[in-house]
Amino acid sequence: MAIFDIFFFHTGDETRMGSSTKKKRWPWILAVPVILLVAAMLALKIWFTDDRLKALIVPEIESATHRSVGIGEISFSFFPGIGISAADFTLSNPPGSEFPNPHLLSVKHLFIDVSLLPLLSGRLEVNTLKLEEPVVHLDVTPDGRRNTSAGGGARLAGQAVDPAAGDDGSAPRLGAFLVSNMEITDGRVESYNRKLDSRWIISGLRQTIRLRTDETANTATVEGESDISGFSYGTGSAWYVENLPVSATERLSYDPAGDRLAVSEILLRLKEVPLRATGSVTGLRGETNTVELTLESPELTVEHLLSLLRADPAKGAEVTAAGGASFTMNISGRSNDTLNPGVRGTFVVSNGTARYGSLPGSITGISLDGEFNMPEAGVSEKNAGTLELRTFSATLGTNTLSGRLSMAGFGDPTVKGSLNGRIALGEIRNYYPLEEGTELSGTASCDVSINGRPMVKDGLRASGSVILSGVSYKTAGMTRPLTGLNGVAKFDDQRIIMKDVSMMLGGSDLKLDATLTNYPALMADPGAKDVARPSLGFALKSRTLNTADLTAGEGETAGGTAGSAGSTEAGGGLLLPGIDMAGTVDVETLRTEKFTFTNTKGEIAVHGGVA
Repeated sequence: MAIFDIFFFHTGDETRMGSSTKKKRWPWILAVPVILLVAAMLALKIWFTDDRLKALIVPEIESATHRSVGIGEISFSFFPGIGISAADFTLSNPPGSEFPNPHLLSVKHLFIDVSLLPLLSGRLEVNTLKLEEPVVHLDVTPDGRRNTSAGGGARLAGQAVDPAAGDDGSAPRLGAFLVSNMEITDGRVESYNRKLDSRWIISGLRQTIRLRTDETANTATVEGESDISGFSYGTGSAWYVENLPVSATERLSYDPAGDRLAVSEILLRLKEVPLRATGSVTGLRGETNTVELTLESPELTVEHLLSLLRADPAKGAEVTAAGGASFTMNISGRSNDTLNPGVRGTFVVSNGTARYGSLPGSITGISLDGEFNMPEAGVSEKNAGTLELRTFSATLGTNTLSGRLSMAGFGDPTVKGSLNGRIALGEIRNYYPLEEGTELSGTASCDVSINGRPMVKDGLRASGSVILSGVSYKTAGMTRPLTGLNGVAKFDDQRIIMKDVSMMLGGSDLKLDATLTNYPALMADPGAKDVARPSLGFALKSRTLNTADLTAGEGETAGGTAGSAGSTEAGGGLLLPGIDMAGTVDVETLRTEKFTFTNTKGEIAVHGGVA
């Protein structure tokens, strides 16, 4: 019993002591994994120095791209995952080439999520690549050199390389440097082809890409989503399209053995316009690619197309639209630094309508039917291709316009077209918002044809007629409105002949027979050389003619609108600037600033604005 009691006592005491000891040990036991983790992190930090990390990464990238790599600060990172963090990353342009920008690619910050065990053995396997504020410059020099062409390190001089073969001549395998996932934040791509004077910019790019590889089939599948805040396209001096938002989802696959990228489907939305691309590109590793792509717009409407037009705040109203449309484009052929693939497409708009929200009338019966074709040609070939607008028509109330246009060659085009219709000018305000204070009435009928080469001097020929009846025009800034304009103007490629033209201009009545020669010069560049000035020969009759009605008044331009640039003082430029005139005058009462003349007859000439 005593022994039992002693045993029991000691056992209980030890139990109580053990409980207290365990309570003290638990925090240390729990801290062991943390301590080991911290120790491992410190060890990794110490082991992977800046130089060691650069030695792992830089050769891999330079070998794959044949470009020089620059990196600012680089370190082993544990957040947002185990990986390598770098700032101010740059990828150079080809060596020995002069381009406006020093880098093909620059990245403000990048994070490479890597597999740890391969990294410890000196191999780089990338799980996720995150790029913050990357900027890509795609440049083509005036002589056609591209900064995306393969660098000198691609192969030794004179050494032939089969792009479909690996180093041992076998079909290439997907390498360990493939990126499983990539994320881009606030990216920017700038492309400027100075040889063709064309450029485009992508800004605000956000993109997520997921790459899956099948080692058995030796293929890679790419899926991704993209958003672009602004897409712009144009020339070095002007934009045709500016800051259009774009979104896309992509499904692609790549077969290294056949060097073929299959575009399973790319779904785009260019602002409100839906687009779908399918096809393939082969020969990616060679100097020449073969492109077979189809771009179409499923479920396209006129309202979608209207969204591409830049809104005009001055009109003060949104435009609504309806009607069907379709668009298809095929890109087929070879593509390299000197060759563009062929492009062929069709477009149709049927029974379209458009209406400014604040106006009572709709433009109806909008129809377009056309096609375009650019054959495979050299990048310097600017005169290839055709555009055919087979039909165009639109109805504005009782007014109908119709026409057609064909163009052969885009650099120095040969055009042929026609436009005819009748417009009740007083109805225009029901369909199109005019400036406040504008008054317009009367009718205008036209039957016009053009044929020739507009880029060549005297190369464009035109013919037709314009008939004006009861036309009046006035703006809020005009002190001398135009009223009662009647007459017929017939023209050819060099002359406009006006017969029995009558009008009231302010307080002056005018009756005119006239011939305007070399009128295409009115559309020429003001600084162009060897362009003859237009010349007007006329016979003018008037019961009352005030010279003030033929000149721009104070605060009013020669066109009669107050407050705009180029205004002159009273007695300034004549109402027909840039035109030399010579003719006869027969005026019953002629009023100048200081004198009044009666039964005035004679001849008048104006050259260079001086009468």
